Amino acid sequence: MTTIDDPTQLVRAIADGGAGPGDLDRLIALGAPALPALVDGLAAGANVPTLTTAMAALGVPAPLATFEPLLAHAAMAVRRAAVAALGATRDAAAVPILAQRLRAMPAAVADALADLAHPDGIAPLRDYVAAAAPTAAPGPAWAAAGVASQVVAAVGAVGALARLGDHTHAALALGAIEVDADEAVRLAGVRALRYVTVPGVAAALARAARDPDAEVATRALEATLLLGRPAEAALWIAMIAADDPNADLARWCLAAWAGAWLPDAATLTDRATAEAWWQQAQPFVVSDRCYRLGALADPGALLDGLAAPPSGFLRAELRARTGCPAVWERLAGDPASPGELAGVRAWWATHGARFTPGELHRWGRVVAPSIVD
Repeated sequence: MTTIDDPTQLVRAIADGGAGPGDLDRLIALGAPALPALVDGLAAGANVPTLTTAMAALGVPAPLATFEPLLAHAAMAVRRAAVAALGATRDAAAVPILAQRLRAMPAAVADALADLAHPDGIAPLRDYVAAAAPTAAPGPAWAAAGVASQVVAAVGAVGALARLGDHTHAALALGAIEVDADEAVRLAGVRALRYVTVPGVAAALARAARDPDAEVATRALEATLLLGRPAEAALWIAMIAADDPNADLARWCLAAWAGAWLPDAATLTDRATAEAWWQQAQPFVVSDRCYRLGALADPGALLDGLAAPPSGFLRAELRARTGCPAVWERLAGDPASPGELAGVRAWWATHGARFTPGELHRWGRVVAPSIVD
């Protein structure tokens, strides 16, 4: 295979799906000279997640001065990529630049403020949620025309606050799960609860796991796997035993949770087999511990999964557990490049010791598993 070094050709190869395993790394390694080609590709709508990832990882001499002007670009994809790139700088000086655009681009800016990982991002997010949150109790009023989208944005900011260690407005995410009239609001709540660690989270996710909307149920079941305590395993077993409409997803969660304890999850096809397996497995787990792959939950045990074609969930899981900025979450289920793998492993070598196996890990924090009850 011929090595491509021209940024325009690299962007075109990525856009066309013909890029080789190291092409994304080569594009990023070009630094500032790659920026015009990236902007052109994004403006054309070409493979936006990958090109956004490249821009965020790009090394440039003056990141704020480079990316801030792009916030005024005519193309929304370029503006969003510039927001992501500012979030990747980890520079507190980016907070006010982003905060003044929070109302115009709430989802992208909230995520970027979380990525900055600086406490200065908490105040603008709190102010935004306080202004956008509905005054009515959770219910049909939250699904009204013109209100639901505002609630979705506010709940997204709650998730960003949780990533910064602030749960001031966590009740808004919990309340969103109760809005039966709007699946978009419930989905926003589920997504925020991936990061929120307060009492009531486990019960809210258990309800959402049985949601009639497939997307809500899928994201809720993934979030229960991120908890991964025996209580969640009991939920999955109950769903399988009851032949719940989402039983296949519950079976997938159970297999990911149990690992070698359950060599063939597909054999749990009815109440008898599901409950018999749980009766055998239950004595070997501790109620106040988190598990994954049949062992006490340890994010380091998941890293090798990036080297193979990862599941679409794996990157999101690693980010939710660790907050590791080297995980390129936008690439979803695409194979990791050598550069991404090296970055993740280097980060883990420095930070991994703080992730005590079996505790609840959220965005780099370690908390007691019972905190979500």
